[in-house]
Amino acid sequence: MNDPERIFEMDFLRATEGAALMAHRWMGRGDKEAADADACDAIRGMFDLMDMRGEVVIGEGIKDEAPGIFKGEKVGTWAENSPQFHIALDPVDGTTNVSKGMGNAVSCIAAAMPSSCGENALEDIPAFYMEKLAYPEPVRRAFMADSSLPISVEAPTEEVIKITAKILGKDVRDVVVMVLDRPRNAGYIDAIRRIGAKLRMISDGDIAGRLSGPLGTAPDCVARASGIQQWITSNQLAFRGGRIRFQRSASGPRYDWSGAVPGSSAATIAAAADIIAAGGMRISFDYVPTNNTSDNWINVSVGMEASFDGQAINDGGTDYGVLLRNNGGTQRFKNGNATTGANFPATTTTRHVEYLYAFSSFGDGSNVRAKVIVDGLEVATDTFTLGGNANEFYFVVECAEVGTLVDNLTVTTIPTIYSYALTGTSFISGIEEGTSIGTMSSETYAKGPESSAYTLVSGTGDEDNAKFTIAGDQILAGSYDFTQDAHGTQYFVRIQGTGNLTGGTQQKELVLTLIKDDDADDLLDSWELTFADELTDLNGLGTGTGPGAGTGDFDGDGITDYQEFQYSRSTYPTISPILADTDGDTLDDSDEIAGAGSRPPTNPILADTDRDGLNDGAETNTGVFVSATNTGTNPTLVDTDLDGARDSFEIEKNSNPTDITSRPALPSAFGLFALTDDASSGLSTDITYTHKISGGGAATINGVTLEELNPVLTPTNFTWTVSASIGAEINPITNGTWLPATGNVTGPGLLDMLGGFTYNTYGGPGGFQTYTLSGLTVGETYKLKIFIRPWDLVGASSRPIDFEFINGATTDTPFGSLVTDRPGVVLNNGNDHSAYYVCYTYVAESTDLMIRATVPIGSLPASGSFHLYGLTNEVVPQVSTDLLVTGTSRDASSNFIINYKGAASTTYNVTKSPDLVTPFGPLTTPLTTTTDAAGVGQAIIPATETAEAREFYRIEE
Repeated sequence: MNDPERIFEMDFLRATEGAALMAHRWMGRGDKEAADADACDAIRGMFDLMDMRGEVVIGEGIKDEAPGIFKGEKVGTWAENSPQFHIALDPVDGTTNVSKGMGNAVSCIAAAMPSSCGENALEDIPAFYMEKLAYPEPVRRAFMADSSLPISVEAPTEEVIKITAKILGKDVRDVVVMVLDRPRNAGYIDAIRRIGAKLRMISDGDIAGRLSGPLGTAPDCVARASGIQQWITSNQLAFRGGRIRFQRSASGPRYDWSGAVPGSSAATIAAAADIIAAGGMRISFDYVPTNNTSDNWINVSVGMEASFDGQAINDGGTDYGVLLRNNGGTQRFKNGNATTGANFPATTTTRHVEYLYAFSSFGDGSNVRAKVIVDGLEVATDTFTLGGNANEFYFVVECAEVGTLVDNLTVTTIPTIYSYALTGTSFISGIEEGTSIGTMSSETYAKGPESSAYTLVSGTGDEDNAKFTIAGDQILAGSYDFTQDAHGTQYFVRIQGTGNLTGGTQQKELVLTLIKDDDADDLLDSWELTFADELTDLNGLGTGTGPGAGTGDFDGDGITDYQEFQYSRSTYPTISPILADTDGDTLDDSDEIAGAGSRPPTNPILADTDRDGLNDGAETNTGVFVSATNTGTNPTLVDTDLDGARDSFEIEKNSNPTDITSRPALPSAFGLFALTDDASSGLSTDITYTHKISGGGAATINGVTLEELNPVLTPTNFTWTVSASIGAEINPITNGTWLPATGNVTGPGLLDMLGGFTYNTYGGPGGFQTYTLSGLTVGETYKLKIFIRPWDLVGASSRPIDFEFINGATTDTPFGSLVTDRPGVVLNNGNDHSAYYVCYTYVAESTDLMIRATVPIGSLPASGSFHLYGLTNEVVPQVSTDLLVTGTSRDASSNFIINYKGAASTTYNVTKSPDLVTPFGPLTTPLTTTTDAAGVGQAIIPATETAEAREFYRIEE
């Protein structure tokens, strides 16, 4: 056996437990000898089972002439080769206490193994009285850190109490000192009373008094194990799990801290009254965890029924509990509902814990403020309500770990936690002597606001005390000339607050900050001098109508100098107090901020509030377009008529920006075509392609395989770039809110291609992507198709995109913008679940074609980047005729538009046939069309000609 002392430790513990239980039978029965005899029998019975060679070297049997285990008695089995122990014991220290039903009796055993040379492990020396000093764990820690502290039996008692109070953060009047009630201790008792500390006299059992600690002021409260029997080891409670709760006696009912339960003692009722008078109670203890795991914890739970005896922390009937995990985590529980608290450092050394509860009544419905502090760190602050407890008050301490050590478990009235705060910590340089800078207010945690006296005191942070004075709860400017100091100068003062009721105090270093305003007009001097030559030009206190220096509205724009200063510090940082129209859009700042007439409020420091390319002054919001300087559009909407084109683009293209039926005509090289079945894509194996691309995943349409594009895979002769972030992909099939069937999109190949896409992860205004097709033949004619469908039909953004097609020296911008997530607007068919493609026919001017897709300035902050679903570029074969249809579309009036190329400045006839069998002939109203000098032409077929379900048209010579 490696360590017999450790192996036999629990057997000796059980011997003392047996002695205590047997002696307990004689509590209050007036027979201390019988209690001692039964305790001795219990110890002997346990010793008889222990395989040891034990000898009692210290005992009390002879001294007391009472039944006992005597010095020299052999105990144990004395089996061969069993370990030898020397034993000191007192079966009952405090037999008188037991006989009178008093506390503080204890059963004690000490055992040690003698040395191999036969020396005694324990020495029996003559009895004598010792001066002993015991104190809480925080005091021990402080003494270990600084051994010069006057904490010893040799030091004056008053000094020991003072330093103890300081370490514990208490008033001396809140310190409880326990002293054995003996004439020899009269000097200690007088010293304690002189200094004003609380005194608790105990008749016997100073060892037990050290172990238990003061539990409130109620002598009839005892701690009892619940759920599992706990241990006492090394003068500390050693948890084995379960919990401890409090009872009136070892076998009595639960201890009600409110004193409301019938039968509560006068001391209990008095203790409850003390708690209410103080404003609450504090439960504190030191504990040492054995590990740093999250599974093990300790907690205090309050507010449950007297009959409840399960785990309280997460029970719905428990009003409040805070669980402290060994790894430093915290959980707060209100009636079983858990939330997290603050963390504290994990350690396996001693932690000091305080649970504070502030309340004015134990009754159900009372509000309680709770605070939990671990080693000075506040980890939980809450308010909860007592309820369902029959106006009684109970609490338990619970633990989930075997071996956690608890010491100094103490219940007291809540201490005076006094604090004060200063409201107003900045002041102007032009302040007059005696003017208030700020107001101080004080409170205690338990009682709330408290009137206080405030004084400037010396100490750390008192450098500028002389520059200020205090009157009542106000800190005032002194005679110092603050105009000589710079803006932002900090002044340090030290102030003590003292509560007029509780006497609580707090000293704090406060920092006051200077605002440079020498002329005391509520305007920062540096701001004034940014715009004006003299501080007298602008006046934050002026009430005149302006304009003019000193009037209070220098620029006469209807906004006071003070208001413009405030705007400059928040909403409009560059607003000018000397310009009536800061942004130069012909509107006064006041009219922009407030709105005027039909105009809504606009930004006075941005000439184009909605960034649609039109000056705010031109956007009159009348709803009627008159001219480029009186557009009738809304200055806060990019697209007033919601037709997909921003207002400035419509005006540029001679369209009405206030009429949804008026839309800019597409350039002749472009067309928009709806997608339905695979055939509608126009893709064919008979066509030669330079590029066939599908974003996010490969797809095959009509036998044409489109290559996958993603952030790591780029098809040949193709380049994809993104701005301000990274490129990303969505793999097929992921449709978002798009319903293909609702949009009549049924082609399986199309569904594959449109099911995935690439995009820019930055979708804010100004973000863009470029797609470059290389390897083209200069002079060759190509047809580019970009396939598009909606992604988000419920979001606020319609995903507008500005496309630029850069072909050598030519740049085409056909849309302004294309609202890619609103196909119903793009195709003018009202069905936002439609899909379509943009067609661009061009003659290559360079070996590269670049498409730039930009989120327009003026879009929503998270408007969304362009989604590339698919793209093809096909070679347009040269044919014998010089005629080529480049695109078709319908305008807002349902006219059918055919864009084509032919001979330069040549007139062609437009003919039709109902079925391609019937010969082509003139329209009902014959129509001709003429190309321009570049051979580009456009035929507009009236809607009246296109009423048939199906019709075929031809451009011919």
